[in-house]
Amino acid sequence: LPTAFTDTLKYLDLSNNTFTGTIPQELLALNAMDFLKISHNQLEGTIPSLETIDPNKPFPIRSFEARGCNLLGANLPTNLNRLSSLEIVDLGENSFFGPIPTAAMSSLLALKRIRLDGNQLTSTIPPLLGFLSLLVEIDFSNNNLDGTVPSELSNLKRLRVLSLEGNGLLDGTVPESICSIAPNAMEVDVPCAVQCGCCFGNHTCET
Repeated sequence: LPTAFTDTLKYLDLSNNTFTGTIPQELLALNAMDFLKISHNQLEGTIPSLETIDPNKPFPIRSFEARGCNLLGANLPTNLNRLSSLEIVDLGENSFFGPIPTAAMSSLLALKRIRLDGNQLTSTIPPLLGFLSLLVEIDFSNNNLDGTVPSELSNLKRLRVLSLEGNGLLDGTVPESICSIAPNAMEVDVPCAVQCGCCFGNHTCET
């Protein structure tokens, strides 16, 4: 990927190409960047660390999409909390593994959509996601998550999509309070090992 861009750039879509190499730190650090889309390229490495950048520097980026880019890492970057303006994070269909960084995610108070599907993430679903009150969509499908669906997600009154299918180690029961957030308007997909007595209508059960 190129590393030299004007600092006034606000929208950049390089998706669906054959770019190679790593994600330049400079892309995430552009002063005016709002939307960065680099999905479906042939990249390598992981998301660059922001720790070497001035800790007082703001990051205005609101949407970061890097789906299907062959990215990997022992875990998702723990310094995502510096991207405090993020509304959309799409890192699906990569090769991230390890737990979801709870502390970093819980700091993204503007987050509306988070898509981490199709990775190799482990451990449990962070209950602290229930405090991100603007969340509309959570897609953690097709990972290796275990444990139960945290009842704290019922605090998300704007939630409309909860995709957890393809996590064969999940068990327990989907709290009825989650499905009742928006009756007949919620899409909940869970493994069939997870009991979901309130899943009906457009709710589905995936094996």
